[in-house]
Amino acid sequence: MSKTRLVSKKALFGLLIFFSIFAFFRNFTYLFVDFSVNKIQSDFSFHAEWESHVPLENPQEVERALNQPYRYLATGAQSYAFSSRDGKYVIKFFRMKHLFPPKWKKYSLERLAEYEKNLASVFSAYKQAYEELKEETGLVFIHLNKTQVLNKRLIVVDRLGGRYEVDLDQTEFIIQKKAELVFDRFKRLYKEGKQEEIKSLAESLLKMIRFRLEKGFSDLDLAVSHNYGFIGSQPIQIDVGRITKTKRREGEYERISERLRSWLKQRKILISDNPTEDGGFFGPSGISYNNQTS
Repeated sequence: MSKTRLVSKKALFGLLIFFSIFAFFRNFTYLFVDFSVNKIQSDFSFHAEWESHVPLENPQEVERALNQPYRYLATGAQSYAFSSRDGKYVIKFFRMKHLFPPKWKKYSLERLAEYEKNLASVFSAYKQAYEELKEETGLVFIHLNKTQVLNKRLIVVDRLGGRYEVDLDQTEFIIQKKAELVFDRFKRLYKEGKQEEIKSLAESLLKMIRFRLEKGFSDLDLAVSHNYGFIGSQPIQIDVGRITKTKRREGEYERISERLRSWLKQRKILISDNPTEDGGFFGPSGISYNNQTS
């Protein structure tokens, strides 16, 4: 073997080692140390259009939710999610560095306008869901503008056990009741042989989606597995950051229904989502959805 060929092989081997180490640390950073407080902070001024004027129905529940530490749960396209110590709530902090670019980056006016439009649509979606779909989304509290009334610093723990203090007055966030993901619930019940309960839950979920559509809300995200879940027997939409009243997605209900039916059909579970005799639909907790469109 010539000396030149030996050197080339060593160089190639060295490059492979370098890129392997680079990929490892890049994935490690993404998977384990993605969260930091500065990534959820913004310098946004007050926006009246983000402020909800719906009276707080249960301030005691909000107080309970905020008087406990939270541990990392998941990272989505729009937010970091943390689960409360008692397992009843999820707090979501917006990924500000993802939703809006840092000032030191140079973007065209058109690109900045796109960022602003996307951010406004996300905040608008949470506000509308809180005001019009609170039961169907499990939303407990939204904080889309900075305030000086909460006077709380929340402890959150990341994936590796790192602890952070978050000044809630100066941070945009939402609180939502914690749900069990739809297919996690179905799989658990299927193992327990509770096919009839799966059928009942699936039908109530489809009826809740019909109710949302009848109120004029479309969801631009058609994913099912992480978008829907159950709190007890009540179906809720977990991810509401892309719901809108300004756009209609044709075939939305059919696509979601087919995704559910496909999973159920593989396990020989057939469901119906026929309307009730009076033309309405019954949703979670037996609430009639007849003639409740906005």
